Amino acid sequence: MKLLLLIVLNISFAYCDKTIWCYSGILNVDAEGQTNGIGKLIQGSITNPCVNATIVDANNKVGYLSFTLDFYQAFMKFYYSVIISDNVNLGCSAKTNLYPSSSTSKGYTEYCLCADNVCNIGSTSPTQNCLSERKGLDYVGISDVYGEVEACADVNDVCITATGNTDYSTVSYKGCLGNLEANLGKYINKAVTKDTEKCHEVPVTGALKTAYLNFCMCSDEFCNVNFNTATSQDCTELTVGFNIYGWQDSKKTTISCNINEPCGKIVAYDKGRWMSTQGCLSDLDPIIVKNNAISFPDNKCDKSNNKVDFQVVTGLDAQLCSCIGNCDYDAAPYSQCYSQSKGLDFIGISDYYNYFKEICTDNDSCYSVQTTGDNPFISFYGCSKVYNQFVAPHLVKPMTVTNVS
Repeated sequence: MKLLLLIVLNISFAYCDKTIWCYSGILNVDAEGQTNGIGKLIQGSITNPCVNATIVDANNKVGYLSFTLDFYQAFMKFYYSVIISDNVNLGCSAKTNLYPSSSTSKGYTEYCLCADNVCNIGSTSPTQNCLSERKGLDYVGISDVYGEVEACADVNDVCITATGNTDYSTVSYKGCLGNLEANLGKYINKAVTKDTEKCHEVPVTGALKTAYLNFCMCSDEFCNVNFNTATSQDCTELTVGFNIYGWQDSKKTTISCNINEPCGKIVAYDKGRWMSTQGCLSDLDPIIVKNNAISFPDNKCDKSNNKVDFQVVTGLDAQLCSCIGNCDYDAAPYSQCYSQSKGLDFIGISDYYNYFKEICTDNDSCYSVQTTGDNPFISFYGCSKVYNQFVAPHLVKPMTVTNVS
């Protein structure tokens, strides 16, 4: 009897924890900081079901929301000071007054709960919808995208899943067939015709490389995503060492990524300085200037130290990582030194008049160096390896070095 009870309890808990994927979108709702933008898929569960809600404001303007229950509760509390019940009984609610303290305003919200994948898409997106995904297409100037919903212009359109490889990483493209020409057409010289019976290999050609993608199509809504295997990862978000370029360091936090999105990490070096940023891959990819087909490898770190152009600085030696699970590719033990320089432009080190902290690898020493005697005035504070490798060899006369570690 006890064994049977445990089995029943385990089944019950497994059922309660079942992941479902909900549509997230806003249509015609006036809320500061919120826009009627691209829909997304977000993770819900049996205990945090999908919500399809209507909002009618005091002027009788009708808007629509699609969220998870947790998100909907937070949204209504923040924007309308309305408390939504924790009751997760599936079905539709009674109307809730948006302005309970007013005897004249007639605004209200009402909502329905459901617990199937994208069961709440409703009026926020009344056409055929497909998962939108882009990966490894940096070589044609397209950033990585995960978890967005692509609304098809034609209700009878089909969803695409296209996959292939370059010598660097896998490449994938998902979306509506009808939007393919606008998104990728100038890189495809072979027509992709509607065919749900068989797949077709089509080359996608950039300036430096070509990937042969296998285009497969299906006709049902969201048929290009496998909800049974879909996952959402928690990744560490942290930026260290880019502050000398005006990109502020951040505190270590955890962020939930989009459906099937890997974690990512970038480690870069500039004349001995070490810097790193990590988080969800689609947040990292846009900070790289799209140039020579630099893209993230698959579940590993690229060891080639490519020259990478970032939005804040160009030409850094950088290592790109992507990870299934959080990226734990820590650099060698490092130290932090105050960084300041003057008069070193002739060797490519710009003047820094503020005491930024720079990251030095291998627990490097911190140097304070200034000219003496007849030398032109030069000042350097920073990692000893930076000074020894990039500064000292170019000086006509030796400078007095002070170890301030």
